[in-house]
Amino acid sequence: MITIKSLAKKLGVSHSTVSRALNDHPSISEKTKIRIKAEAEVQGYVVNQAANIIKNGNLKTVGLLIPDIDNSFYARLTSALTDFFREDGVNVILSVTKDDEKLEETAIKQLLSLRPAAILLVPSPNITDVSIAMIKASNGIQLIRKAINDDGVSFIGIDDTKSMGAVVDELYAKGHTQIAYLGRKLNTSTGIERLQGFISGCERYGIPSNMTSTSLYSHTAVASELQSLFSKHRFSAIIFGSEVITQAALKYLIERQLLGSVEAVLFGGLSWGAQLSKTSRLTLPLDKIAQMCHKIVKDRCPPSSVRYVGHFDSTSSAENYTTSNSAT
Repeated sequence: MITIKSLAKKLGVSHSTVSRALNDHPSISEKTKIRIKAEAEVQGYVVNQAANIIKNGNLKTVGLLIPDIDNSFYARLTSALTDFFREDGVNVILSVTKDDEKLEETAIKQLLSLRPAAILLVPSPNITDVSIAMIKASNGIQLIRKAINDDGVSFIGIDDTKSMGAVVDELYAKGHTQIAYLGRKLNTSTGIERLQGFISGCERYGIPSNMTSTSLYSHTAVASELQSLFSKHRFSAIIFGSEVITQAALKYLIERQLLGSVEAVLFGGLSWGAQLSKTSRLTLPLDKIAQMCHKIVKDRCPPSSVRYVGHFDSTSSAENYTTSNSAT
């Protein structure tokens, strides 16, 4: 392994000169920096990050905790965040929690040992008090979901209640007065707020708001809830409140040739779903969420309770505006 000492010996300079050149110290001339960096690249020198932590107290890293890497939604979120932070030479260290509060707590402790610039997390439904204390102490940022209701912990996402209400507005404008909703179980803020938004939207127009159901994240559970909705109610449109549920629901509707019988509002980045008959598509503004995270971390902004970056992006409406109850 190439070390600073071996580089220094090869270049005929002191190891302190090599170290300062690689860290852009002002006492080293540009000519010397260029020469040393060029040789370091040729030799395949890799910076000893562990030593940097000891010396400087932190590393150019950001920790990211997500529930599931198999879910394409979180894969896209990770990619968007990585792209923004890469511009500043900041590495994103990923940890998957599986929505398990103990795994989450362990992951936060491990990340904090690396002294990251920030920890970004999609919190688990039952986040522990220990995790909350660590996130508050490290100026952590909640993404997408709100599990820590504290002004000392920032949240970046959308206003799920207003956003889902806006979806009802669009369907009602198309002439739908019998609308159903199938979302995830009510163990996260997103599940609760999207259902609340649907009900409020229906009540605003005096149309039925009781054609609703929630499901676990499995094809069997979604199929069962859909079967129950179709057997109990007659509706002309249905909204799906999460990407995983949309995937399972499409399988059910296509297999039973039901897709054309109702207008379906699909959730998530299923670009091919927009090509299906009588469908529209909702997506979260992931680039805006990632951009806001990057700005807050880069500018070292103090914690602020809520930063809303907009509403759902919709194939049936390009308008995507910003609301906020705190400075953005």
